[in-house]
Formats: sequence, C-alpha cells, structure tokens
Amino acid sequence: EHSKGILQVSDAVWLFGDLNFRVQAKLEEVLPILGTRNVLSLLAKDQRTAGGASSMSAFEEAKISFPPTYKLQRGSDSYD
Repeated sequence: EHSKGILQVSDAVWLFGDLNFRVQAKLEEVLPILGTRNVLSLLAKDQRTAGGASSMSAFEEAKISFPPTYKLQRGSDSYD
C-alpha cells in the first residue's frame, strides 16, 4: 500500500494549516491585472498552481474565477 496515494488508502483526509496560498508578485504588478478582472493570468504566479504546494498534488481544486480577497483593506474594496 506504500505505492498508493493518500486518497486511495483513506476514507477521509483532514487538512489543517495555512491553506491561503499567495500570489507571488509585487502589488504593483497585481493591481493592474485585478483592474482588468483577468484573474486567469494571475494563476501562473499562484503558489498552489505554480508548484509551491507539492504536498497538495493529490487534490484537485475547482476552477478559480474570482480575484484574490485576502489583501483587501478592512471594510473596503481597495487592495492593501
């Protein structure tokens, strides 16, 4: 069973930790892209899709079609 992945040998998998992957780019690069709503172009710089999370490779993620939200100024639609 050592050759099988965790999803083949487990009934349930629990993930804990910081699962908020970051865009690896400077804010000055990201803001103009966000203004165009071309979110797909940011995926090339995303830690998860760019290979920064190899421990997550057994999992599939739903299609991302929304802008990043973790860096908004509190109570506003402006990025910090």
